[in-house]
Amino acid sequence: MQIIGHRGAKGLAPENTILAIEKAIEYKVSIVEVDVRVTKDGVPILFHNRKLKINHEPWLVIAKTNYARLKQYKDDLATLEQAIAATAHKMRLCMEIKSSVKLPKYYKVSIKAAR
Repeated sequence: MQIIGHRGAKGLAPENTILAIEKAIEYKVSIVEVDVRVTKDGVPILFHNRKLKINHEPWLVIAKTNYARLKQYKDDLATLEQAIAATAHKMRLCMEIKSSVKLPKYYKVSIKAAR
């Protein structure tokens, strides 16, 4: 039987973070699933929603905000590259690439090569 960690181990750590992936590895799940969106400056990140809610400020639209600015508000914001490195040789990584998200060409080539 295979066990899939949805957004890492979201019940044990904040979802779509490296900590959640590490928890999934610790609990020996077979596959970890993450959500992928791309920032304004082309950085694929692990994030489920289209927007990041900031306490009493307007929401930040992921596709219209640079990675560095998002990281100021969410310090555990992980990149797809970090997730690939964290799971390498430990478990399979299942990526849900959100609708309307266009990955940079480098990732498309890497994903095809990994199949």
